[in-house]
Amino acid sequence: MTLLQCYEAIGGNYKSVTSRFGGERLTLKFAFKFIDDPSYKELEDALASGDTEGAFRAAHTLKGVCQNLSFDKLGNSASAVTEALRAGNIVEAKALFPELERNYRETIGTIQELRGAEL
Repeated sequence: MTLLQCYEAIGGNYKSVTSRFGGERLTLKFAFKFIDDPSYKELEDALASGDTEGAFRAAHTLKGVCQNLSFDKLGNSASAVTEALRAGNIVEAKALFPELERNYRETIGTIQELRGAEL
């Protein structure tokens, strides 16, 4: 799998991110670091415990990381959850979370596949 194929598979913007990072080398570095980013787990835990403020912080962070990496599909899901939480609506955020979870798992799985191809 190539980086371009990875971005196509996850609904990301390859051209935008490689332009921003000056090519594939830094893009790969930061995409691989995303696997260890704690934002998703923090969001999941905060939603489970009913912590609207903590969930908002985590969702907002996840959204920002996705925007920086041009993970558009996942970023859009994170944005929807962020906006629900910004409005204080944890019920709506929980209803939107399954889509975010699917997109997150798809993104992580594809990046791990890419990392395996790079080794």
